[in-house]
Formats: sequence, C-alpha cells, structure tokens
Amino acid sequence: MRIKSDQLPQQLKNKLAPIYLISGEELLLVNESRELIRKVANDYGFSERISFSIDNNFDWQEFYKSAYTSSLFDEKSLLELHLGSNKIKEPGSSFLQNYAQNFQANKILLLITEKLDAATQKTLWYKAVEQTGIIIQVNSINKTNLSPWIINRMKQNGFSASAEAINILIEHVEGNLLAAAQEIEKLKLVYESGHELNVGQILAAIADSSRFTIYDLVDNALLGNGNKVVRILKSLRQEKIDPILILWVLAKELRALAAIMKSMEQNKNIDVVLQQHHIWEQRKPYIKNIIMRKNLPGIYNLIRFCARLDRVIKGVEIGSVWDELASLSIKIALR
Repeated sequence: MRIKSDQLPQQLKNKLAPIYLISGEELLLVNESRELIRKVANDYGFSERISFSIDNNFDWQEFYKSAYTSSLFDEKSLLELHLGSNKIKEPGSSFLQNYAQNFQANKILLLITEKLDAATQKTLWYKAVEQTGIIIQVNSINKTNLSPWIINRMKQNGFSASAEAINILIEHVEGNLLAAAQEIEKLKLVYESGHELNVGQILAAIADSSRFTIYDLVDNALLGNGNKVVRILKSLRQEKIDPILILWVLAKELRALAAIMKSMEQNKNIDVVLQQHHIWEQRKPYIKNIIMRKNLPGIYNLIRFCARLDRVIKGVEIGSVWDELASLSIKIALR
C-alpha cells in the first residue's frame, strides 16, 4: 500500500504494519516519518533497534540472521535498512522479497531510501514490500506548494500568518523546506502561540541572528569563513540539531557544486551556467566564491568525505560525528 507522508500518522493509529519503506528526497520529511515510526514501534514494545547501512559490500546474511533469529529474551525488534541511493541487487532483492512474503511477527522492517525510479518500482522485491507493508512517498515541496506546507506547519505549532508574511518567509528561505522548518522553530521561541503573525513579526524573527541555522553554516563555509564555521557548528550542536540533517545539506550543496563545475567544462561563462542550474540570485555570490577557491577533483574528494561521514553517523564506521562534521566544514571553507 502506498501513502503520502502526511497520511502516516493516521495509518499508524489504525494499525502497525510489518514493513515500512520511506522513499523521497526531502530529508526533513523522511527523518520525521522515520522518527514517528520509531516512536510508535517503541510504544508497541519494539524496543530493540538494529540498523544496517547498505552498500555494494553489504553482507545480506547479517540481515537474514537478525530477521529470523530471536534474541535471548525474545524481544520485539525494529530492523532499519538504510539504502540511500544504492540499487538493490542480488542477493538483496531475493532476501527482501522472501522476507516480505515470510515476515516475522516480532519484527518490523523499516527501509529508508532516496526517491526510487520507475524501474525499481517494477522490481519483484518492491512489489512484495508494497503488497505486505506500507510505502511512504515523500514528495518534494517546491516553491509553488511551499506556502500551504508552511501554513499547515504553523498551524501545527499554534500559529497563523498573513499571506504577505508567508511570502516573505518563503523568499527568505529561498524555497528550502528545512530552512523554513527551522524558521518556524525560531518563531516558537519568540512569540506565543494562538495568534496571527504579521509582516513585522516575521521580519523581526528573520533578522534575529542570536540563533544559527544549518544554512548559516553552509553560507559561511562557501565564503571561506573558517572561524565562524566552527562557532556555528558549536551552536548547532548545543541546539541538538540532528547531525544527519547537517551532513545532508552540506552533501547536497557539494553535489550541486560538482554539477555546476562540470557544466563549466563546456561553458566557461559562470553566469550562464548558474542560470542553467536555476541558482537563486542571492546564492550566486556564495557559489562564485567557492568556485574560485576549489577545483572539481577537490569537490569530489569532499563528497567522498561525506559518504564516509554518513557511515560514521550510522555507526558503520568508527569516529566522532561532531569532530568529523567540523573537519568537513573547515575543509569546505579552506582553499
């Protein structure tokens, strides 16, 4: 069964499915869906959580053992498979197909992946999961439908705002969902819930620089402000911002940079290339700055660093998450 992410709370109230697959590119909504499933599963007694990060070298026998072997105390378990952008090949596809047809009552399987293409949605493992479990489609929120999303998000937090105020917030976050969510969190700290916010209140909240956002980190890294990058990262840690969100934003920016710099190999006019890649006018100085300091191989190295840090965050590799995030951010800021 397929549902949208905003239908998940109601589905979880009705029945806990044996398998969930979260698929999409909006990491904020993917993470919120994941956390909601974790919470409800824990409420139902699935207190043990076993996490796997899938890559080309993954040993599917490890998943098989966890799926079909009971623990000493017969605990209920939540099995998480983080697929990322990896394609499921043999023997993984057969394992997933078999599990969907022979799932365990004391296990819940949660698969987390980027947006799946049409070909993957035709595979036998995907169809088996769809038949047995719930597939949550996390659709991208673009500038056009960001307004109703913000209105609903504010409503959930006890706010409303005038149409003009909403438009100012949209322009400020440049259509970015995670930035919009962070701004709404800031509003909760400044204003009491239960009334409509006007333009002046939104502008005052936006101008308040006492709290840093992930995008402050990105902007200063792109501009080469290494010292400020360290301060911002320390602030984000104190605010208990999820490291995976920070990494996702940095990695997304680096992938976009790689695509831009690749395009510049065919067209040396940077303004034309930035236009082709739909870069907002306000973002162009940041992009131009880092392009002057970095080359394409260097960006690829940073992307590989992101992949390793992702494994550290998921516990697959050993390392200090926040130290590694600091190292990545500083590497982006340095020449």
